[in-house]
Amino acid sequence: MVGVPPHMHIMNGPYTNISLEAMPSSGHRKGMAQPSQMHIALSERAKTLPGSAIRALLSSARSNVALDLGGGIPEPDLFPGPLLVDVFSHLIATDAAQALQYAPTEGLLPLRARIAQRLQQRGCSVTPEQVIITHGSQQALAAAAALLTSPTEPVALELPVYPGARQAFALAEAPSVPLPVTEQGWEMAALKRARVAVIYVNPSYQNPTGRSANIEQRRLLAEYAEATETFVVEDDAYGELGFDAAPTRPILADAPTRGILVGTFSKTLCPGLRVGWIVVPRGLVEPLVRILQASSLQPGTLTQHLAFGLLERLDWQAHLGRLRCCYQTRAFALHARCHELGLHAAAPKGGFFLWVRTRGAASRVAAVAAAHGVLTVPERAFQHSVDAGPDRHLRLAFSRFRDIPGDLEKLATALGSGSVL
Repeated sequence: MVGVPPHMHIMNGPYTNISLEAMPSSGHRKGMAQPSQMHIALSERAKTLPGSAIRALLSSARSNVALDLGGGIPEPDLFPGPLLVDVFSHLIATDAAQALQYAPTEGLLPLRARIAQRLQQRGCSVTPEQVIITHGSQQALAAAAALLTSPTEPVALELPVYPGARQAFALAEAPSVPLPVTEQGWEMAALKRARVAVIYVNPSYQNPTGRSANIEQRRLLAEYAEATETFVVEDDAYGELGFDAAPTRPILADAPTRGILVGTFSKTLCPGLRVGWIVVPRGLVEPLVRILQASSLQPGTLTQHLAFGLLERLDWQAHLGRLRCCYQTRAFALHARCHELGLHAAAPKGGFFLWVRTRGAASRVAAVAAAHGVLTVPERAFQHSVDAGPDRHLRLAFSRFRDIPGDLEKLATALGSGSVL
């Protein structure tokens, strides 16, 4: 908590009023009256904002972790570390004055142009001016929610939903309605029954189900958005990580006046850079910039320069090829091992995740697995409310899975029939 001194102890949970108890320090004089408690009344927004069930699960269990299938964490061996050292050294030696200085809220124009160029190659008619750099894709989601929704402007959220999106729109106090995910895309009939200002979707290798919406469903959603003047916020975190080596065509390509795309380098370069972006129609650029100015002034100048330097030196297609090859191998291996254990999931086609059907309540299965040192995330974590809805699937991240004897033994112990029935 910003501004809370080290001697202040948080007494209550994160979604209630917080009481801070002042602890005596060596600097207090003997006999001096000590305050027993300081009460802080939080805003209704802070009290009702949902936490991330995934981060809570992973934080509480990580001390006992033996096999981490919980977080969507990239493989560190794929980070361009040596190249990043070269880029950083050259940057500081030749252009430190700019790399360490303030920069525009919109982000560095050369980086925005490079992102726009990649999207153009995927069928989108966008200009660099429509691309705004953010501090990771989560800030982009929060900015989109603040820009487009309010307590009277509801949002349609996928079901199951990426928890970070649920948090972003909850912070904007937007009422949400469920948009059920199908193997092909979405239940369009449910969308048409709802009256929403914004639709949030994760069409490519969705988090958590791993499904990828087909071309027809993407086209129908784009047509619906344009016809009803509803904005579509498209989360494209995994769009370039399909195993067939063909990046997906964004919905933005077919919804030029209503499409908004959120992207990130976290899965393709490295998450520590915290460089993401949001692409919006021209008319939304100026109000979006004002919202970002209010929250962060600008994205990090140094990390933007580093990201651009990496893009300048990398053979991007070859780099993506290495990522796809590694993640495909791991996805197929984990899929096969789960099948051997009687746990079934759709064949993976990209991204980071398997959506595995469990024989009983997934929350119980996840708890048993965690007791054996294997981290997973149950379906309950991806509901609009963590207290309701189906709980018959586990999300397993294959991004760091290795098909080696030790890990296979842990997997069988934690998820085999004897552990979860």
